Amino acid sequence: MRFEEQSTLKRFVFFYFGSTFVLLGIIFFLIYRVQLESQFNLTRAQMKNFSFALSSKIINAHMH
Repeated sequence: MRFEEQSTLKRFVFFYFGSTFVLLGIIFFLIYRVQLESQFNLTRAQMKNFSFALSSKIINAHMH
């Protein structure tokens, strides 16, 4: 291989792997954000459920 071909090949490989790692990083970051939001929503729903159950018990205890 000539020097120009080697240089072009090295730049192509660097660009290929670099763009692959950047794209994978973006995808992993987006997946992390979705999972974090999902966990937050689940925790919020569980807290609402617990508060409704607790308020129901308090109201029932007050009525009897």
